[in-house]
Amino acid sequence: MARPLAFASTLCLFISISLTAAAQEPPTTLTCTSNAKASRDYGFNEKKWMGPLDDSSKLFEVSTRNSKTSWGQYELRDKVFRKLDTTNPVVRSITRFQDGTEDTAEFVSRVVSRTSEEVYLIWTNDFNNKVWLTVVDLQHRKVVVTQVFMGTTSVGGEVETLDCR
Repeated sequence: MARPLAFASTLCLFISISLTAAAQEPPTTLTCTSNAKASRDYGFNEKKWMGPLDDSSKLFEVSTRNSKTSWGQYELRDKVFRKLDTTNPVVRSITRFQDGTEDTAEFVSRVVSRTSEEVYLIWTNDFNNKVWLTVVDLQHRKVVVTQVFMGTTSVGGEVETLDCR
């Protein structure tokens, strides 16, 4: 009799833990680390789609966690998403430099779609020549950021993936 009772008690404990974990509220703030980015530009002067400038055989320029620009800036930008439970979440983009300094920019985004597991956001920069569309996966704490832009020398886009906590 003791074994079935112990088994039933353990089973009830596991079920209550599972239900508690499943009933947790989705996060309202996520701190995200960028891990990869792919980009492609159409150069107006070159009159062609370009990947990396130093290797035209590659279709996309791919940056990973340790990629740096020539001026010591890391290619990838970490992000902090705040107020994810509102209609206008705040996105903080963090550019890190090799010397340890940081440059940040904040954007007020707009929710374009929401489910219990994901939030789709859109925002632009002050010059209205860049647009970001982002999906924040609240359940798995993953983010995909897409950006399209129109510059003076090119038009292009990029896709960046981030892991969050």
